[in-house]
Amino acid sequence: MAGIPDREYLGADSLSGPILVMNRAGHVAMGERVAVRDASGNERTGVVLRIAGESCFVQVFGGTKRLSPTDTKVTFMGKPFT
Repeated sequence: MAGIPDREYLGADSLSGPILVMNRAGHVAMGERVAVRDASGNERTGVVLRIAGESCFVQVFGGTKRLSPTDTKVTFMGKPFT
């Protein structure tokens, strides 16, 4: 994962419990650190749990409550969650 630039996306395809699903995220890695921001800019941390084709499943620490599928900013950090 070293040397991969951050990739930021606006919107999520699905939010359920602690899981956020992105169907169009490219070049992500298992265990990659993710920053998730709500419309007000409040940030939560997440980690890529699963990749299936072009879809990835992110566990959001603190859950997805108060996140909107259209206004959520998702940034893949290009480094492992430690």
